[in-house]
Amino acid sequence: MKKFFLLTLCVGLLSGMMGCHTGYQPREDALKWVKLEADAYMQQCDSSLTHYNDNWSYSTAFLARNYEDLYQQTHEQKYRDMFVDYMDFFVSDSAIWGYKIEEYNLERIQPARNLFAMYEITKEARYERAIAKFVEQLSTQPRNSEGGFWYRKTCPNQMWIETAYMACPFMAMYAAKYDAPQWFDEAAAQILLLYEKARDPKTGLLFHGWDSTKSEAWSNPETGCSATVWGRAVGWFMAGIVDVLDYLPADHPSRAKLIEVLQEVSAAVLAQQSPEYRLWYQVTDQADREGNYLEMSSSQLFIYSLAKGARMGYLPASYRDIAHEAYDCAVRLLTKWYYPDGSGILNVYYISGTCGLGKNGDEYRDGSYAYYTGVPMVSNDPKGTAPFMAAGLELLK
Repeated sequence: MKKFFLLTLCVGLLSGMMGCHTGYQPREDALKWVKLEADAYMQQCDSSLTHYNDNWSYSTAFLARNYEDLYQQTHEQKYRDMFVDYMDFFVSDSAIWGYKIEEYNLERIQPARNLFAMYEITKEARYERAIAKFVEQLSTQPRNSEGGFWYRKTCPNQMWIETAYMACPFMAMYAAKYDAPQWFDEAAAQILLLYEKARDPKTGLLFHGWDSTKSEAWSNPETGCSATVWGRAVGWFMAGIVDVLDYLPADHPSRAKLIEVLQEVSAAVLAQQSPEYRLWYQVTDQADREGNYLEMSSSQLFIYSLAKGARMGYLPASYRDIAHEAYDCAVRLLTKWYYPDGSGILNVYYISGTCGLGKNGDEYRDGSYAYYTGVPMVSNDPKGTAPFMAAGLELLK
């Protein structure tokens, strides 16, 4: 039954996407789709994201941040209330619910970006105290021999490319707000080290991880890299760069190099875009291989990064048109195939489940093609819906 259901979904995807490659004409205002997604969560979790997930989670925190961005676009108070309610739940005068510094997990840094907005909204000192806790983590984060942050304490000497999004924008935001330029340097250094070590010279894309000791079973014994280009990780990497550049000073010595890296990775990503469906695959550079599929979260992160990079002048203006077209194709998938079911809820499908590298309980994640394409797909998960909202909001600017 499960195989038949997935096959039915795939047939729906293909039929729903027909025409995306012919003469792009924008059909819908992106704001409509962002609001549909935002309102769907509000309906499903009784206007509180903590009813959906009460963990200090990077993906739900990203989703929450979109509500504040949506408030900035619409000035509808209900959206700001969703954001404030979510963050208020976690931060007390002395602690952050669910956060443990001793885990040294860079995924726990990403939600802390929301603390800056919360302080500006409320002016409550507890949010500044919370920011300081995450700076403390980064100040003592374990590093490999090249100075790169371990992704988490349980991944010694391993760098994963999503670090560019999970930790680097927070560092740049802190540097800008608190006049701490050393964190500009650190954010740039981590991104550039990842690009140097994880880049695939054949495609210009990045492998998911790099082990500086080259001792992990998933790592190439010569390069230390994992074996496969996983789309969502590349999307996090690109999104991290465009967000860091929001804060990095114009005269910072690494700014030009970061823009160059963004340009190179963006060109490599566009070379892998489906010419027919205008989206991207779970394993980005192996579109024709059996088992691969068009994947929503990576596609939306690419759309966000290309659109923002073009708007800010880092990328050619034509990339924003490409991003609009890709978003339109994603909307057609969502609305022509899944939305008219009478439920009134916008559903987002084809989201890769959680992927990683190395030991995870009894499982060993070997970073192979079979591993990434074998991870079950999920629907309506913030790892895909948050990028979908962020991409739509960016296209409104």
